Amino acid sequence: KSFTNPPSGTPLVTDAVAHLLGKDGKPWSPGWKSGKKLLGNPGALIEELKNFDGRSIPEDRVAKADKLIAKEVFTVETMMNKSEAAANLCGWVINIVRFYKVYKDVAPKMKALEEAQARAKAAADQVAELNAKVAALKAALDAAVKAKEDAESEKAAVEAQAKRCQDKLATADRL
Repeated sequence: KSFTNPPSGTPLVTDAVAHLLGKDGKPWSPGWKSGKKLLGNPGALIEELKNFDGRSIPEDRVAKADKLIAKEVFTVETMMNKSEAAANLCGWVINIVRFYKVYKDVAPKMKALEEAQARAKAAADQVAELNAKVAALKAALDAAVKAKEDAESEKAAVEAQAKRCQDKLATADRL
């Protein structure tokens, strides 16, 4: 910001930052004069850059920044030879635009993943509910089978006792 005439290419960096931050409205005119205003409060600018949400940049801002990134001089290495601050801002612009493009491609997949996970959780909950019902039915079946076995055992005992009684009766009749 202290340069009267900055090294060539550095105003492109401030222009790109302004485009992404949405500060390229009416008072903004491409070039170093507006760039110096942008850099006027470095602490506030750094905070704004740290808090910048690269997931929701309007498409027109990205397109403007892309035009500048496409220029041959717009590289971190080139800017490092001119100004370390410009190089860092250049890297931020390049990485934010790259992040935005990747996020734009990945966001629908992330949403689909969340929906699939919600469906999987609902299915798992339904399976757990059905497993609980199956366990309750199995317990009822086991109780019914035990009751049947007990009844059959008691029936066999009663039939055996009845046979003994008939045998005794037959023996008593013969006597």
